[in-house]
Amino acid sequence: MGKAILPRTVVEKLGYIDKLKTTVIDNDILEIPTFLVCRKENIPKISDYLKSIEIN
Repeated sequence: MGKAILPRTVVEKLGYIDKLKTTVIDNDILEIPTFLVCRKENIPKISDYLKSIEIN
């Protein structure tokens, strides 16, 4: 159980729109920092990719 911020289009595309409770959030909080949190001994494979991309 948890919370996530996702674009509505992603939820719709994956077919979960009727299975999840959705809440519209204000535009002023949409640009928030995103962090990948994991255990030290279990670093996900995606971490190397995320470190290599340049985000503008």
